Amino acid sequence: MTLLASRPCLSTDRERAEIGPPPDEPPRAFPWKAIGANKSVWAIMGATFAYVYSNYFFLFWLPTYMIRARGFTEGETKLSALPFVLGALMAGMLILGAGLWLRTDATETLASPGSKTSQTALA
Repeated sequence: MTLLASRPCLSTDRERAEIGPPPDEPPRAFPWKAIGANKSVWAIMGATFAYVYSNYFFLFWLPTYMIRARGFTEGETKLSALPFVLGALMAGMLILGAGLWLRTDATETLASPGSKTSQTALA
């Protein structure tokens, strides 16, 4: 707190003059339609859903099932940490696969016949 109170002002008159006054226009609306139509957003949402769902399953349901239904002790359920590791690997592969899928789709779009960028994008 003392550091923040003793800091000198970071903006000088010259900097404020260079930046200029704040704009008079109102803020724009958030582009929900553009975000909803974006493949990258859907890929991230799908990967996140898969990760969170599997994480919840292995974190809460599996140890309870092992203790109550199968008669394991809490010490024996330490092996149930293995699904967390496998889940992390699967999430990583899903994210990598989504990234490769999106990259391939972008390359095909850029390399469409008649596109001026097809030669420079693939070079």
